[in-house]
Amino acid sequence: MSNYEAFRKVQKIVMFSLVGFAIVFVVAICSFISLGNARRKSANYDALITSLQKQEAELKAGVENVSSPAYLEEQARNQYGMLKEGETLYIYTNQQ
Repeated sequence: MSNYEAFRKVQKIVMFSLVGFAIVFVVAICSFISLGNARRKSANYDALITSLQKQEAELKAGVENVSSPAYLEEQARNQYGMLKEGETLYIYTNQQ
């Protein structure tokens, strides 16, 4: 094997190694970019979950308030003019 053939063989090995390194480097960069996007989406979803959990707690508290006997009695009196048994309704009019 001549020096030229040995040089060409080493040259091919170096070229293939550089191409392989470039491919691995590009794949690694793409992976890091994808990982960053995934982390950002995860953070957004975590914030959304926290917000929805807070909203759920507020709605549950509202449902408990609305279904309480005191609230129902207040609505029956104010909205529908209902009275408890034994109560008397007096209506005052301004007569001149």
